[in-house]
Amino acid sequence: MSHEYRDRVYIRKDILLKLTEFGELNQTNLLSYCGLNLMKHKDILESLERKGFIKRTEIPWGTRK
Repeated sequence: MSHEYRDRVYIRKDILLKLTEFGELNQTNLLSYCGLNLMKHKDILESLERKGFIKRTEIPWGTRK
């Protein structure tokens, strides 16, 4: 059984390209469009945010954000 591996550089590139293509996305949709898992790849989003490539905006929705 073969598993496809993507280097973190290409994962970051995919994330930025999807944001360029779609504009604002919530993190679940963004990672889904990129074929990534939120639990495994959330650190990449946090890294991109720390470096100023992306900006996180929390929008209250009921009792959740």
